[in-house]
Amino acid sequence: MNPQVYVAKQHLYKYRQALLRTLREVTARDITLPSIFEPAMSYTDSWHEVGELALLVWQLSALASDRFDAHPQWEAVANETMRFLAEHCAGCGKRLDVLAVRFCPDCLTTLDAPLRYALQDSEVARQIAAYLADQNPTNGEDDA
Repeated sequence: MNPQVYVAKQHLYKYRQALLRTLREVTARDITLPSIFEPAMSYTDSWHEVGELALLVWQLSALASDRFDAHPQWEAVANETMRFLAEHCAGCGKRLDVLAVRFCPDCLTTLDAPLRYALQDSEVARQIAAYLADQNPTNGEDDA
């Protein structure tokens, strides 16, 4: 495995574990998922899975606000995860210069086009764009 991708997967793993721990502490349910270090799971799949976990935390917080309010760190965990996803390429984990872009220039040309389009149109990508707009309201939506 490429060392840069491995390091990026380690960061994703850290956020994934924090999200799973938050869900377990708030809901008292264990969510078991295969490791993102499985050889068959690409960095792109891992990036998307971690984004979906962050969205799940936000969705559940709206449904069970009392339980989430009793766990004050849930919001920081979800927000930090979304910030990390916004700052890193979904294809290789390289840090991005422009937060509104999901892929670095290399991945834009090397990633399979259907996968790239599916990821760009995913709910995770839309919510990251909304998160960035909320964090920096002076930028127009054209930047997303």
